[in-house]
Amino acid sequence: MIRIILKHLSYLLLALTLTGCMSSPGVGFINNTGATVSDGNFKYLGKVYGEASSGRILLLFRIEQGNLYQMALQDLTNNADLYSGRNRKALINMTVDNRIEGPFVFTAIYSREIVKISADLIEYIDEK
Repeated sequence: MIRIILKHLSYLLLALTLTGCMSSPGVGFINNTGATVSDGNFKYLGKVYGEASSGRILLLFRIEQGNLYQMALQDLTNNADLYSGRNRKALINMTVDNRIEGPFVFTAIYSREIVKISADLIEYIDEK
């Protein structure tokens, strides 16, 4: 009798482990970009995003090579178009989110690691 109960409990534990319980909570941080902003010397242009992802097998082995943070930052700067126009632009209030997602049952076997960076884009106003 105890053997049957332990067998059913182990199946239940295995089922819970292989389902959505394996998805990670969002892990993130805020970066200091070093931009100096004071009243009246900038114009807010909007929010910009950059993202990079990589497949993972068994939550340990990444399929794609490279630094996901660096690739997401490159995507962010491309989307921000920092170097066009006359006035200087800057990224402020930068946040980084890192999460792991996967199919409902197979998260432990195959998942995707996603790094998403968001920032506010401002343009400095020339003082004359």
